[in-house]
Parts: sequence; structure tokens; C-alpha cells
Amino acid sequence: MATKRSEYRLIVLCMTLLQALLLVPPGNTRAADRPADHTTVDVAIVLAADVSASMTEEELEFQRIGYAEALRSIDVLTAIRTGYAGRIAVTYVEWSGNGSARVVVNWTVIDNSTSVAEVAETIRSFTSIPSRRGGGARTSISHALRFGVAQFSKLPWAATRHVIDISGDGINNDGGPVEAARDLALDAGIAINGLPIGNDSNSGEPISAYYARAVIGGENAFIEPAASIRDFQIALQRKLQREIANLDGMSTKAASITPAQGASSQHATMERLARHGAARDDG
Repeated sequence: MATKRSEYRLIVLCMTLLQALLLVPPGNTRAADRPADHTTVDVAIVLAADVSASMTEEELEFQRIGYAEALRSIDVLTAIRTGYAGRIAVTYVEWSGNGSARVVVNWTVIDNSTSVAEVAETIRSFTSIPSRRGGGARTSISHALRFGVAQFSKLPWAATRHVIDISGDGINNDGGPVEAARDLALDAGIAINGLPIGNDSNSGEPISAYYARAVIGGENAFIEPAASIRDFQIALQRKLQREIANLDGMSTKAASITPAQGASSQHATMERLARHGAARDDG
């Protein structure tokens, strides 16, 4: 009798385990391989946004909303979830001249829609206008890169990759050679990807060519140009997807996106910008 009871319990146990396995969604099979201690992220990214005097107040607001909306996009969240750890860490900083940089969002793990929404809302609701005097009136990509490198010493988690994601609409004209700052990052194992904005060619070469030559570097480094600030969100979304996945390949331009691909996202951003401005005027 005892033998039969033991066999029965064994059968029940096997059936329970089988049922549990069958209830696991196919899309979550990778989760079993993920680290359970939550101390590792797939990539740590410093998002470094240009807020120098060349950016108007409207462009600053548009840029912040662009960062917020790109981060919360389904495509970016999907890219995050497909990583080995299924988590990334980001910090958002704004920079201008030499010595002028500040952290707006401290290092934060993004691994679901809730965490990304919190980061996005902090960026979108940040309305401070940087000083247009002294260092704030100039553009120091070199300081932005050095500041970005320093942020990794404060990273609370281990990361498979370290990336500085820098956007801007002008060349380095303050704070020492940008190439030296770039090499400092590369020596530390940090990759630099760039998002040049516009078609500024005051230096004798297009801003996109300048970024490709003097700013970016490291593993799979690339630029993702935006023809204007109004193309920024689309370009940044593509850029984030690519650097989270660590894909190699030729750089692409936001202008190459067809209207069908970008219109709905861009229209939503314009509506949010208009509503945000109206609400501020009413207040």
C-alpha cells in the first residue's frame, strides 16, 4: 500500500512540474538564463545632451521631450528586454561650455515600462534654462566627454558595456581638444556614439562628418544624424535601439525614414510640446 502511495505522489509531482513548464510563455524562456541577483546590466549609457547657447529655449524643450519619448518607445523597451540581463542603466546629463555640465537623472535601471516612464517623465518635466553667459555660451564636447567618463565611477551595477551617447549641434570650441577627451574614454573601455543635429558646417565640414572624425570611437561606434531638431526623436530612438543591441553597421540618417514610419511618432511629440507650452502659459 505504501508503495502505491509513493508511486501516486511521484506521478502527481511529475504532472505538476509538467504543467508548470507548459505555462511558461515562449517569450520568457530567456529569463531562466538571466542573473537573479540584479547586479548586472547589459549596457550602461550616459545620455549627454547639448544645452549650449546655440540651442533656443524651444529647441531645448523639444530635445528633452525627444529623449523622453524615444526612451519610452515600444521598440526601445523591446531592445532592452531582448538583452541577456534584460536591463540597462542610464543617466541623463546636460552640458554646454567647459565646466558646465549637470546630472538631471542619476543612474537608474530600466527593465520595464514603469521604470522607463519614471526616467522619461523626469527628463520631460525638467524645464531649467541653462546660463547663456560665460562657459554656458560655448560648446565643450571635450568637457562633456570627460564628465561622462567620470559618471561611470558612480555606477552601482556591473555592466557588460559602457557607452556615452552624446548629441549636439556644434563643434568643440571650448575646454581643450575633443580628441584627447575621446581617447580618455576609449582608454577606459568606453564607447562613444554621436547624434549630430543639423547641417552646421562653420568648421569647414558638416557637423555629421566632424562627429564621425573627432568625437565617436570604440566598439561598434556610429553616428545617427538628425537633419534638424524636429528629426531628433526619431533619430534618437533608432540610435538607442542600435546601441542597446550593440549592432555593427553603417550609420543611417533620420531623414531616410519614410513619412509613414516617422509621422505618427513626430506628430505625437509636436502635440505634447504644444500642450506643455500651453499649460505653462496658463500657469
